[in-house]
Amino acid sequence: MDTVRWALNKKEHPVKISCTGGKYGRDDDQEVPNILMADYEYRDGVIVQNEARCLPTNPEGLPDSGDVFIYSDQGWMTFTGNSYKTYFGKKNEPGPAKSDKDFPAVELHNGWKNLIDCVRSRKREELDNDILEGHLSAALGHLGVISYRTGKKLEFNPETEKFVHDPEADKLLTRKYREPFVVPEKV
Repeated sequence: MDTVRWALNKKEHPVKISCTGGKYGRDDDQEVPNILMADYEYRDGVIVQNEARCLPTNPEGLPDSGDVFIYSDQGWMTFTGNSYKTYFGKKNEPGPAKSDKDFPAVELHNGWKNLIDCVRSRKREELDNDILEGHLSAALGHLGVISYRTGKKLEFNPETEKFVHDPEADKLLTRKYREPFVVPEKV
């Protein structure tokens, strides 16, 4: 989902979230469905769809087509690892593409090192990416699961980071903490 947000330049929360799914094939204490379909709609009408199949499943599409797809009225794009391919028109004519080999190795593996270095130094300003980017990406998963748990299509206010007229869903935005391990309202 982080890759999709980056590719679509979405630096905000969606305003509508809908998620269905269930737990299949395993009898365990997992709380999140292992099969789900979540739709996230943004203010500008762009819809991002996340399909998660955490069970063995068939490959789809073209060989090496990846697991992130972006569709438009002109064609589609797919990402896998650090590469992408584009296809245009009804005949899926190949367009611009980049493979893993086109990206410098330092660029591919520097993210984790940067994070660990910043945790050690405690210097937030040295992060390669703003913390807000991680929050926006992680929130997508949380918002989808909240929709799944409430069984409703939800409206979300990106400014207040609360659901619109839905206190039941708002309760799931955080948890009841155990003293003394409490995260304050304002961090």
